Amino acid sequence: MYLMEVSISENVKLGIEKYDSSNLNLNRLILWVWYADKIPPHVGVSFNFKYFSLKATGKDELIELDGVLNLLNKKKITTLGFELLMDSSLQKIENVYSNYSTTIPNDVTCLNPIKEILDVFEVTKLRELLSALNDKSQINKVIGFNVDESFKGIVNYNVNDIHSRLKKLDFAKGK
Repeated sequence: MYLMEVSISENVKLGIEKYDSSNLNLNRLILWVWYADKIPPHVGVSFNFKYFSLKATGKDELIELDGVLNLLNKKKITTLGFELLMDSSLQKIENVYSNYSTTIPNDVTCLNPIKEILDVFEVTKLRELLSALNDKSQINKVIGFNVDESFKGIVNYNVNDIHSRLKKLDFAKGK
């Protein structure tokens, strides 16, 4: 049963299922969209119960998904999990993330390592990535965490919005 739909491109909407422990296969490759209601959202990826993410303050690597799910619930963060119909390996994901240390304004975003993992290099923002994955029929389902009727979908934003946010985060950490 779908809560609502999320727009991933001009003309493509996918149904969002409310999370319960039986409807998301945490062994699969999952694209996580944190703060799905904000500009810009943050993205991470998990596979086989391990979570990875590139941030302004560093990176998350091999984080247990139970802890991630607990954080999402505790902080009530609006998040979408896109269960993907593609395979990967922890080794590949670890190798990709080993090439990064933090995001870099005007250069490296949280999307960079994910583009490598998913072999989708031509995109510059989340909606483009989701559209490319959908065009290749690689999205199995979308699971919503802390999504309610006020959620209007992933907001359209531009690349400048991403780098503006990264600059603010860099300034906040004293760079």
